[in-house]
Amino acid sequence: MFHMHFGISVPYRAWRKVIKSQSSCRFLRALVLHIWPEEEFIRKAVQFDQVRDKTNREPLTPRKTEALKRGYIQYLLHKREMKKVVNTKQEKKIRDQRINKFGRELGIIISHKRTKWFAEYAETKTDEETDTETDSETDSETDPEM
Repeated sequence: MFHMHFGISVPYRAWRKVIKSQSSCRFLRALVLHIWPEEEFIRKAVQFDQVRDKTNREPLTPRKTEALKRGYIQYLLHKREMKKVVNTKQEKKIRDQRINKFGRELGIIISHKRTKWFAEYAETKTDEETDTETDSETDSETDPEM
């Protein structure tokens, strides 16, 4: 197991596979699935329509989010996209800017999952409506009182 942060670990074989990702966004997308089950990630990351008397979505677990960020930093160091030791304020600023892209890239992943989920949701809803209409037509044809 590869220990990431505060008891959050991923199988070492999975870590070796995701660390070889071609881009940091692909790395995060693959690593997210080792930290959260996909259904839990979508439930926590995607804000569904607010319904009266219901609470907002649960936030992503801060501890797991921090573990994901630390994994992201390890990826950047591994790919040499960021220096481990900085000597000047300019280098520190560049390093901090690169680390801060974590939030943006995680947002892209959430947006992708949201789009995918809503497309699947719309498809199932359309299928249900079609099934309901078909059932109604069948009922009216077989019911002599209608």
